Amino acid sequence: MAPRFDFSDLWAKETRRGTPVVVKMENPNYSIVEVEEPDGGFRPMEKSRGKNAKQVTWVLLLKAHKAVGCLTWLATVFWSLLGSVKRRLSFTHPLSSERLGRDRWLFTAIKLFLAASLLILGFEIVACYRGWHYFKNPNLHIPTNKLEIQSLFHLLYVGWLSLRADYIAPPIKTLSKFCIVLFLVQSVDRLILCLGCFWIKYKKIKPRIDEEPFRNDDVEGSGSEYPMVLVQIPMCNEREVYEQSISAVCQLDWPKDRMLIQVLDDSDDESIQQLIRAEVTKWSQKNVNIIYRHRLVRTGYKAGN
Repeated sequence: MAPRFDFSDLWAKETRRGTPVVVKMENPNYSIVEVEEPDGGFRPMEKSRGKNAKQVTWVLLLKAHKAVGCLTWLATVFWSLLGSVKRRLSFTHPLSSERLGRDRWLFTAIKLFLAASLLILGFEIVACYRGWHYFKNPNLHIPTNKLEIQSLFHLLYVGWLSLRADYIAPPIKTLSKFCIVLFLVQSVDRLILCLGCFWIKYKKIKPRIDEEPFRNDDVEGSGSEYPMVLVQIPMCNEREVYEQSISAVCQLDWPKDRMLIQVLDDSDDESIQQLIRAEVTKWSQKNVNIIYRHRLVRTGYKAGN
């Protein structure tokens, strides 16, 4: 026989607490017992509803705050841009009267063109709202009879359309065709250049010199392909760099017999003179055509000039 359990105390405790309790029994005949209050399942829903309403309110407030901040930022940027333009115009350099007159004429022409563009745009917007699509709809035509004119504005708009169709459209069509021809010519030119480059790369064509690369008309009559070169190294008390300067010049990629190196020393220090002379002697022993020159009187230009 299955044992009995007294749940009176447990029932009283859970009723006072007001929270559900789950009890698992060891006997399989009594597996699970759930005890809860009759209104316990509805209270959390009311609380969650109130919480969700507050969250939605806060989200809407945050979005409104972001929108206001964005509008404020746009207004600030716009006013700062206008201020910078005004400062730039006020700090421009004074111009001559002729230049100022030309600038004023150009500025007036730009303003007139802008006003005409805005006026035409207004015509087109109003005509679009009224359904006067004479060019888009093939069933409609530009009215020529006075009985078809609805109002003064309609008369002005029809006159503007006639002006466009008779005087503005033909030159624009001609100009567009001319631009198309220029574009085709440029495209053909680029295509021919690309094909030529490809053919040169494919055939490995290299430039050739028809005449002799080096004319044998040297005045000195040496018969060499390299001309005679004179290299002068001016110095004046340059203890730190004299060795590097002489070494760099003596190692130039040029035939040694076609180059003459002159070390022009204006040093007034005897020790530096001896160092430079020793360096010149060292390179002279290496079959480098180098000589040393020193001026006792250093007046006028520096050495080498």
